[in-house]
Amino acid sequence: MDRQNRSTNVEAKNQRRPSTKFWDVLRKHLAVFSEHYRQPVSELSVIAYAEDLADLTPEQLDAACIEARRTSEFIPVSATIRAAHEKLRKNNQSIYLGPPLLDYTEKLTAEEREEAIKECEKFTSAFRKHVDRG
Repeated sequence: MDRQNRSTNVEAKNQRRPSTKFWDVLRKHLAVFSEHYRQPVSELSVIAYAEDLADLTPEQLDAACIEARRTSEFIPVSATIRAAHEKLRKNNQSIYLGPPLLDYTEKLTAEEREEAIKECEKFTSAFRKHVDRG
């Protein structure tokens, strides 16, 4: 009787395959790491990096690799790159407060404002009548 772990098979099927751009970014940084730290990167290491970092977008991977290289004394391993990604993510975390407020160079007078409000009310009334008929 076949006793496979079904959840592992499902997880393996659902894993996102790295894009061509992801591979380009990863290859570039691994080449830089190899040269910068004067340490060769084996084919198995490339596979490990790809598996460990596959959930990052190419942009996230690029930024994390740069940060890891800038802050690491030794060739960054996957965990170092992930830590760099988390550091960048936390530093860039901001609260979305909606779209920026418009800054009008021309200021409305009180009369112009009132006239605009009346015109808007007319339009809203006509629109509601049209919608109610439809």
